[in-house]
Amino acid sequence: MRVVPEGIDLLLDHNERVRIPEEFLRLRERIRPDTFTRYRFTDDLELELAKRFGVGKENLVTTAGSNDAIDRICRCYLNANRNMITTEPTFEMIPLLGARTGARVIRVPWLTEPFPVERVMDAADGQIALVVVVSPNNPTGQIATLENIRALSEKFSTAIVLLDFAYIEFADYDFTREALALPNVVITRTFSKAYGLAGLRVGYALGATAIIDKMRAIAPVYSVSALSARIVLDTLAIGGKWTEEYLENVRLERELLCDLLRSFGAQPNASQGNFMLAKFANADHVYRRLIEQGILVRSYAYTNDMTDYLRITCPGNAQDFVRLKRALCSIFEEKP
Repeated sequence: MRVVPEGIDLLLDHNERVRIPEEFLRLRERIRPDTFTRYRFTDDLELELAKRFGVGKENLVTTAGSNDAIDRICRCYLNANRNMITTEPTFEMIPLLGARTGARVIRVPWLTEPFPVERVMDAADGQIALVVVVSPNNPTGQIATLENIRALSEKFSTAIVLLDFAYIEFADYDFTREALALPNVVITRTFSKAYGLAGLRVGYALGATAIIDKMRAIAPVYSVSALSARIVLDTLAIGGKWTEEYLENVRLERELLCDLLRSFGAQPNASQGNFMLAKFANADHVYRRLIEQGILVRSYAYTNDMTDYLRITCPGNAQDFVRLKRALCSIFEEKP
């Protein structure tokens, strides 16, 4: 449950887009009245997304955010006798959704080093049905390479390799098309991050027809609302420029924030997400002082092995980034 302390007006704790252009908000004016009153499927959105990735509609299914897609994949392929491998730390819903099926969840450490492909392959217990890789990984920002995914696909040829690309738009390289050539790889993506539409809950999965058919078979009817689908379609049609500007801003802020944190003696990860994970000598002090200045970042004080870390979302705009920078400078320039 998300708890926002009183006085916070800059939320940098959930990797959300902080601001959205006024032009984008005018998309609401394009919505037809019957969008609110009629039941609708998401065929138009699925056709548009399939076209963009050069696949058939049978290779794509829309979901209520990528969480829904990951949940469906877990329910399709896991049970008490079919287990899952994932890395740790990673998106916290993944081990929870895996364990919910009764499967054993095997966790391979991956914090600051390159993707541990050999250790993941060595972790197999003979009952692996699903291997999950988040890239860029949340919360670390680390990436897996196409070569890593090919190696996993071959090693676990009788299992499914789930590649969660929730943050891929922020990365240097998007290898969705190449990964889809691997028969046992399924990719999940979302409009929550790069497009800033987390509240609409729209995601999708891409993969072989047999995988997508299984995901459709267990889906609730109308899992994505007509209103959400319509706004996403309009965003794809006219919102490209706004999204590209945001992505460019985040990439620049990521570099600047990394340099700034290093100058203060912190140890930031080489992130390719819209956030920066860093180790601090005084993480709790920094966290609390930022709250006093109205800024909320992600603390890991509740974990066993990341208590010294904070994850800071890049705002994606100059106004809020300057405020974040000034707040951090004021904290680290304080006299003891």
